[in-house]
Amino acid sequence: MSVWTTDELLDYDEVMERYDPVLGLEVHVELSTASKMFCGCSTDSDAEPNTHVCPVCLGLPGSLPAINGHAVESAIRIGLALNCEIAPWCRMARKNYFYPDMTKDYQISQYDEPICHDGHVDLEVDGKSYRVEIERAHMEEDAGKSLHVGGSDGRIQGAAYSLMDYNRAGVPLIEIVTKPVRGLGARAPQVARAYMAHLRDIMIALGVSHARMEKGNLRCDANVSLMPKGSDELGTRTETKNVNSLRSVEGALTYEIQRQGAVLASGGRVRQETRMWQESGEYTIAGAREVRRRGLPLLPRTRPGAGRVLPRVGRGAARHPAGAARRQAGPAGRRVVILDHRDGRRHQCRGAGPAGADRRRRCRPRGGPKVVAHRAVPAGQRGRLRSVRGRHDAGPGGRGAEAGG
Repeated sequence: MSVWTTDELLDYDEVMERYDPVLGLEVHVELSTASKMFCGCSTDSDAEPNTHVCPVCLGLPGSLPAINGHAVESAIRIGLALNCEIAPWCRMARKNYFYPDMTKDYQISQYDEPICHDGHVDLEVDGKSYRVEIERAHMEEDAGKSLHVGGSDGRIQGAAYSLMDYNRAGVPLIEIVTKPVRGLGARAPQVARAYMAHLRDIMIALGVSHARMEKGNLRCDANVSLMPKGSDELGTRTETKNVNSLRSVEGALTYEIQRQGAVLASGGRVRQETRMWQESGEYTIAGAREVRRRGLPLLPRTRPGAGRVLPRVGRGAARHPAGAARRQAGPAGRRVVILDHRDGRRHQCRGAGPAGADRRRRCRPRGGPKVVAHRAVPAGQRGRLRSVRGRHDAGPGGRGAEAGG
């Protein structure tokens, strides 16, 4: 390891003699949908800067988000593959923090009611088995992209100026958060690397993400703290943000374990903070960002388990035994048909009339993609067909999923 930093580091073996590392991994998965999380803009990452934007993903006043049904379905697929419980109801929330590539000054995410929760994955490292408990897997949107010009390595340090590309703003993300992972000992960085590799393989097998770490499709916020040997009290953690390679995940955790070990050995206290991994020198530096969360009234609570969503997803998750079992126990709901309205074209929307005959109405999208979901009601309630605003199918080769109750 070539280190260009003034941080004191304690020998790794000496740290392991005194402390037990505790990990917490937050992995962001960029979904391979055709349109963004809350609008119909394309997710094409190779387009010219700021060409795939609209009032919604730019956060302009008066714009209203509409949730991507295919992203909801992908979230359920991921949850089943991770042996998670699928929530009967979930809702979005505002995650407030200042960052230049966050157009609204807040991120639409989930907080106290995530779509998936309480899962686990089993790993094998050097012939030994480890279980990583999953706290939650929730939906959110990505931020834009900052381009730092004039520096030697493309980072803000030493750059002459920065450019903002908002094509990525609003791209669907699934964030997978682990519970504190204890008992890993000296293999903690290797287990974290194996966990990331395992998630990458799952995403590719499910077809929900390209999972190209070098392009940011899969990236990790790595949390670590040190707990004195024989103690049950967790230490103060640090979080290393946006680590985007297997090697860097292992290197960042190894470095932080050695840095925290040196701080504690000298009688100091570890400061809870956000840090950034410097690939060129293989070290971390401190950063700061205050995060606050609150509810988002623009988007109603979501019922991901309703309708045909779980049965349809379950067929795709049959290779996972836990997913197959949960599919059989999934709730039986009403049939839901999602119609995707793109490019301002007219569509004939059909619904069951009072006498069972087809009733048509014409949908005229205005100002870009407009999507309407139609819920089929039981036979005894014909004539109560209602249209629900705010659904759209953005995935290649499939219709959307119900995203509202």
